[in-house]
Amino acid sequence: MGDDFLMSLDDAIFNWHLAKNFGPMESVFNALKNAVGNNVEVLVPVNDQNETAGIALVSNGEDYLIPLFTSEEEMSLHMPGAVARICLSKVFEGFLSDKKIHAVAINPFGNRFVVTRNILSALNSYEPRSRINIITGGVLAPRCKVIVNAANERLLGGGGVDGAIHKAAGPDLLEECRKLNGCKTGDAKITGAYNIKHAKKIIHTVGPVYGMFDNPAELLSSCYRKSLDLAFENGLDSIAFPCISTGVYRYPLDEAAEVCLKTVSQWLDCHKEFVMNVYICCFNESEYESYARLLGK
Repeated sequence: MGDDFLMSLDDAIFNWHLAKNFGPMESVFNALKNAVGNNVEVLVPVNDQNETAGIALVSNGEDYLIPLFTSEEEMSLHMPGAVARICLSKVFEGFLSDKKIHAVAINPFGNRFVVTRNILSALNSYEPRSRINIITGGVLAPRCKVIVNAANERLLGGGGVDGAIHKAAGPDLLEECRKLNGCKTGDAKITGAYNIKHAKKIIHTVGPVYGMFDNPAELLSSCYRKSLDLAFENGLDSIAFPCISTGVYRYPLDEAAEVCLKTVSQWLDCHKEFVMNVYICCFNESEYESYARLLGK
């Protein structure tokens, strides 16, 4: 279980780096709060030559950093030597008790997240909450437990997002999809993620072709709502959406963004007990501008 919390922390920091100007920190705070609250142990370099519980410090000019790592692989790439598994809360206590330590640096040589005293103070009073994040890149770019595939009704692969996901997941995904008997527009179905190792599940949803239906907004809203329902039912608390129907299905960007963000926000408001990190993945700059502008209002 502890490894799951560490993986979630590593993934949240990775995704934070994907956002322009790094973006809001709620998703990282959610993962940190879970790790601290569940007494998760992290990997910390140690020695016998300083008074901070044997932790090996890294000099940052006149100050020092405590480096910690979320995986043995990450640490072995940069800091060979003695290592200890130390409860994350104890690392933070050591940081606060030693005035010469400036910060705690999580995975300092990779996708780092630096916990300063101000950040730790904010974290102590922080209550985990869901967050919608707008990021640039395809739906395979972030590390999430669920990837949403903008599929067609046959669920047998295709172009664009659908083709990229099937290529990344491998042929076993197509074999499972064959058994699902397709999917109606506005509905969603769930499968394994197969060769996409950072994900646990793929949710396939079929968006409306704009101009073919009398109720495109209702159908598009249903895609987001039913996908979130499936993630919730499977206990999966991070999800990556593409901008459904905005490609070859020709749904106008601003209208699609409004439906997406309104639906997701309403769903999160109705499920406050479940902290969900939602990532809307914008493949190009025009998508990003439409979704980010509305989220910022």
